[in-house]
Amino acid sequence: MNRVSLCSMVVMGALLLGCSKSPGDLNQEQSSLSTMTEAQAKELALQEVGSGSIIDFSYDHDDKLPHYEFKIVNDGVEHEVEISAIDGSVLKHQTKNHSEAPLLEEPRVREIVETLGNGTIVRVQLEKEDHHASYEVTVVDETYTYEYEIDARDGHVIHQEKELINQVIAPNQQALTIDVEQAKSMASAQVQGGVVTEISLDTDDGTPIYEVNVIANGIEYEYEISAVDGQVLRASTK
Repeated sequence: MNRVSLCSMVVMGALLLGCSKSPGDLNQEQSSLSTMTEAQAKELALQEVGSGSIIDFSYDHDDKLPHYEFKIVNDGVEHEVEISAIDGSVLKHQTKNHSEAPLLEEPRVREIVETLGNGTIVRVQLEKEDHHASYEVTVVDETYTYEYEIDARDGHVIHQEKELINQVIAPNQQALTIDVEQAKSMASAQVQGGVVTEISLDTDDGTPIYEVNVIANGIEYEYEISAVDGQVLRASTK
């Protein structure tokens, strides 16, 4: 066998050996190339944008180049940034308008909630978290307290639930000096315009007490009222 044939066989063997690696081996090799930590990549991505809030994050190595992908919102603009996991270089930086519709005014939110059913709106509160805003609305009728979460931009109902106002078990009322209606009147009288949203019966060292939630002017109050003599034992606000 001459030298040319021998060299050809060596080269062919090397090629075959390289091609015999499984996809798992290749992925492991690609992952081993990563030298940037997640924290370092986040810092670099925020530096690229200037500042803002990271709303999405992932690590990817499917395209044979391990990298971190970020979505960052800054001043109403959404940035898509890819950071190399090998050397920290910026592989991609795209922006798109993340402008948001203006917030609905409270009167409009009240109109939306009024179409959902009967009852008196006793509280409307705007909640903001990052780039999300919603109204929390409490409605009361003779039987239930309703809680609604309304999207502050398009007015759709995100969540709703209802709960019985009177949670006092009927048999326990027979031995009480102060009945449920009296306790509700006593609690609501503690603050002007107070509306009872929940009442329950409990005991404290064997003494029966009413626990009453009242909302007035958008503020929620909690009272403990003696079921024996009607005395207000405790008052607090949420």
